Amino acid sequence: MTPPGQWTVPGRIAETARRTPQATALRSGERTLSYQQLLRRMNQLAARLARLGVRPGDRVAVHMEPSLEAVVALLGVMHAGAAYLPSDPATPAQRLEGVLAEAAVTTALVDPGSLLAVAQRLELEPGLASLDGEADVDPSTPPSAESLAYVIFTSGTTGRPKGVCVPHRGLVNLCQAVVEGWGLTPSDRVHQFTPLSFDAAAEALFPPLFAGASVLVRDTTPPGPGEFNALIARHQLTCLTVPPIYMHHWVTELIRKGQPLPATVRLVCLGGDKIAKETRRLWDEHGGRHIPWINDYGPTEATITSTTHRCTLEGEQGPQSFFPIGKPLPNVRIYLLDPHGKPVPRGETGEIHIAGVGVAQGYLQRPEETAQRFLPDPHGTGTGDRMYRTGDLASELPDGSLVFLGRVDDQVKIRGHRVELQEVELTLKRHPGVREVAVLAVPDDTGDKKLVAYWVAEPGQGVVPEQLQDFLKERLPEYMRVWSWRPLDRLPLTENGKVDRRALLELPEPAPVAAAPAPSGGSLQEQVHSRLAELWTGLLGAAPKPEDSFFEVGGDSLLAMQLVPQIEDAFQVAVPLVLIFEAPVFSELSAHVFRLASESAAKPAP
Repeated sequence: MTPPGQWTVPGRIAETARRTPQATALRSGERTLSYQQLLRRMNQLAARLARLGVRPGDRVAVHMEPSLEAVVALLGVMHAGAAYLPSDPATPAQRLEGVLAEAAVTTALVDPGSLLAVAQRLELEPGLASLDGEADVDPSTPPSAESLAYVIFTSGTTGRPKGVCVPHRGLVNLCQAVVEGWGLTPSDRVHQFTPLSFDAAAEALFPPLFAGASVLVRDTTPPGPGEFNALIARHQLTCLTVPPIYMHHWVTELIRKGQPLPATVRLVCLGGDKIAKETRRLWDEHGGRHIPWINDYGPTEATITSTTHRCTLEGEQGPQSFFPIGKPLPNVRIYLLDPHGKPVPRGETGEIHIAGVGVAQGYLQRPEETAQRFLPDPHGTGTGDRMYRTGDLASELPDGSLVFLGRVDDQVKIRGHRVELQEVELTLKRHPGVREVAVLAVPDDTGDKKLVAYWVAEPGQGVVPEQLQDFLKERLPEYMRVWSWRPLDRLPLTENGKVDRRALLELPEPAPVAAAPAPSGGSLQEQVHSRLAELWTGLLGAAPKPEDSFFEVGGDSLLAMQLVPQIEDAFQVAVPLVLIFEAPVFSELSAHVFRLASESAAKPAP
């Protein structure tokens, strides 16, 4: 594959639009945008931003729920020569304010009715009719290959998130590699699963648009595993991009319900450090042996994906229960180095360093942190070439593939998001009722990680975990919140005075607070209430109070995906995943499940 040259993402998509103007580019529900319409809206939005004073190099926030308009916003910002900064509307206000201030954002694109406070807001309504008066021409100052395409903020060890600056050259190289690696053609229909605030969304959006394919934009609430088949069939999807843990739940649900694999799917991209071979075995046994899985690995600082591996059980090397992360993309170089920066022999453990066109420009307004992680590339061919020190450990198999082995520090991944445990700890230490705290990521039965906080209370404060959870809710995104709280009289220490994290992991787990047993008699409503409380307790470790909200007492989207099939099995009813999001309070959820169970009981037996 040739290097990206001077191409940019908007430039390549404009070329596609001129080749296939009438083909469908984007779809959301029953709404669509053709390539011609997409290019027109990109041009018009770039013109509007220029009239608002946005200049090349500026950062523009895109603070929108997923939609056709939100994708137009991302592309329109880049088309204007600026960099988009995506933010989830559910981000806590304090965190969002800090991010926008650090990025010097003065302009934001928002949904109608958004409460985001910035100097200049542009509301993008459904259909974008407000742009109709703008000129449909290419911008006078388009971006260059070295222009910033986007800035993504990730968790930081200082307690503040840091912005990664990614130029067009790296993003174009990724897009070209994905088009070739996935074999994308205009006949493909790709599902964009991850939130727009997550950089992996760009991998599901932009490469298909390079190839003239069609992209189905995700809904605000992801489909439950039991609903995914219907979504795939309705839109005739051919390529899926899903997190590994979701894939596990989906395959399990297909087997549980005896549903066949969707006939249209030809490829699945999972993207994760660890993809379990056992899940692939279940997939193969269910008839999916002919459908390849792709494992993409890479940090945000190296433009989403740096290595790739086709996951099949045939010919796999090594005893690991997880698939390798593979070999470098074209125009990307990988070095495995020891603590002194020397290459390690094949088969030995080294830290992954990434070089080539995918390396980001650095951290926004953080020169010291940039210098620590972005080092001179000893094998670079150009002046100033750098490599990114990832902190990830790996070894090389005989065929050159890399096996991910863990981290050199306390960084973890929660549902695909990078989380610095220090950031969670430093946030909790700001609470006046916390004297000491250590946060660990503990895997559950499915292999997904949950954050557990071991904390020592400040005497006389009378703080309870619910207060600490509320404190985090105001400051950290949902995926960074603590799932389990373990109060201690003191934290165990090592001989050199550091927190003994190994000793914390060896502490016995507290027994869950049991739910009231389900009565053998009683009304259907009482039985539903009691059985649902048992299921809730089994997942969250404590019996629910009527006013408890699932997502505020430790629940998340993946736990919701586990709760839904348990409810369906317990009451023999169909439960859409969105119900947990629309009625997360226990008393409300119980009432909805009782209604479904009552309707099911009233139906005549077949």
